[in-house]
Amino acid sequence: MRTDESKNRKRTELHRHLDVSFRASTLADLVKTLGISAPFHDEEEVRTKFWVTRQMGSLGEVLSCFGIFQQVLRTPAILERVAREVIEDAGAEGIGAIELRYSPSFTSKVSGLSWGVALDAFLRGLEAGARATGVNAGLICIVTRDYGVGVAGETIDFAIQNKDAFLAVDLAGNEEQFPNKMFVEPFRRARDAGLHVTIHAGEACGPESVWDALDLLGAQRIGHGISSVKDAELMKRLARDGVLLEICPTSNFVTRSIPSWDAHPLKRFLDAGIPVSLSTDDPGIFGVTLEEEYQRARRLLGLSDADFDRIDRYARKYTFL
Repeated sequence: MRTDESKNRKRTELHRHLDVSFRASTLADLVKTLGISAPFHDEEEVRTKFWVTRQMGSLGEVLSCFGIFQQVLRTPAILERVAREVIEDAGAEGIGAIELRYSPSFTSKVSGLSWGVALDAFLRGLEAGARATGVNAGLICIVTRDYGVGVAGETIDFAIQNKDAFLAVDLAGNEEQFPNKMFVEPFRRARDAGLHVTIHAGEACGPESVWDALDLLGAQRIGHGISSVKDAELMKRLARDGVLLEICPTSNFVTRSIPSWDAHPLKRFLDAGIPVSLSTDDPGIFGVTLEEEYQRARRLLGLSDADFDRIDRYARKYTFL
C-alpha cells in the first residue's frame, strides 16, 4: 500500500459524458416514474440486464443503448438531479476536478426542451453538487456527428453564445459515417471564438481520423485516439506537440476499439512520451468508476505507481478547467 502524498491526491477526470452518467438507482426510478418501457425494472436489473460489461460487436452497437437516456432526460428537474448526482458521485470517488461533456441536440431530441433551458438545468445541478462536495466541474459542448453539418453549425453557435458556460467543444458520434472533414467550418468558428477543442477520433476509425482531428479541426486533445498506435509518425506528432489522449480503457474494450485487454496501447503511449489521462466515458452504460479504471489499468495493462503518477500529472496539466 502506498503511503506517499500522491496516494491521497484528488484525481482529475477529463472524459465523462454527463447525459449518460445516471446512477443505476436513478435510472430505474425515473423509468418507472415516467412509464418508459425498458429492459429492467429496478436498480439490480440495471446492473445485470442493462449495463454493458461484455465486449460488444462494435462502437455502433454500444451507441444504440443511448436512446433510453434521451427518453428519461425529459424535464429540467431531471437534468438538474442527474448533474448534481454526478458531482456527488465524483466526490465520493476521490475526484477533485472533472470535465463533463454533453450534446445539446442529443439531450433535447426527445424532450423538446430548448437548449438554453437544458443548459441552465445542468448548470444548477453542477453548482449544487460542487457546493456539497468541493469538486471543481466544467462543461464541454458536444457536436453530435450523426445529426449532420447543419445541426453542427447550430451547436457551435450555441456554444459560442454560451462561452462562459462551456470549457470547450467536442465532436462525437458515428465516426465512420460522419468523418471529421465534414465539420471543418463549424470548428474553425469555434476556434476563432476562443473555445478549446477536443475531438473523438481514432476510436472506430484508423489513424487518419486523428490526423484530420489535428490538422482540420484544430484538436488540442483527442478523445480515445486508440488507433494512433498504428502510425509511427502520428505517435511522434502527438508526443512532440503534447496532444493528450483521453483514454477510457473499459469503453475501449467494450466497443472493440481494442480486440483484447492485452492489446490496449496505453502503456505504449506512455512509453512514447504521449500525454494520456484515464476516464470512465459512459459510466451509466459501462457501470465503471474512475477508481475501477485505475485498478484495471494496473491489473490488466501492467501500469505501475510511477505510470499513474505521470497520468495524474498529465490530467492536471491538460485540463481545460
